[in-house]
Amino acid sequence: MKPFADDFTVSETSVKKYSNIQHLWTRISAKLKDDFSIHALLKAVYPTPSICGMPKEKALGLIKKLEGYKRGLYSGIIGWMNFNNSGEFVIAIRSALYCRRKVCIFAGNGIVKDSSADDEWKETGLKLNPILSLFENEDKN
Repeated sequence: MKPFADDFTVSETSVKKYSNIQHLWTRISAKLKDDFSIHALLKAVYPTPSICGMPKEKALGLIKKLEGYKRGLYSGIIGWMNFNNSGEFVIAIRSALYCRRKVCIFAGNGIVKDSSADDEWKETGLKLNPILSLFENEDKN
């Protein structure tokens, strides 16, 4: 992001705890330079290493080869921007899509060199539980 911005503020990394999972969380804020736009910044940093891998081009090639399907909403950018180059964005690492009386839910993991396929599969299940729990009782609104 350095070519695009000045005055970086990086919070301490903390742990966000939820009832069934926890995440490392770091907020990064910066003021964009006058000659760059949010569009250029997003193009440069997306997809992020957390959803793609590193090095980016090699990882994207492997994802396209091995996954064999489009990710849909999973790992997309969600956020807002205005005409003053202000905005805030996050990556959709948990999502659901309702279409034609079907619900598709999405979650994934960061696979690294020493990952265990069984452990990663179990973790994906944990990540899906909050969405799945919405459908446990048909009497819920």
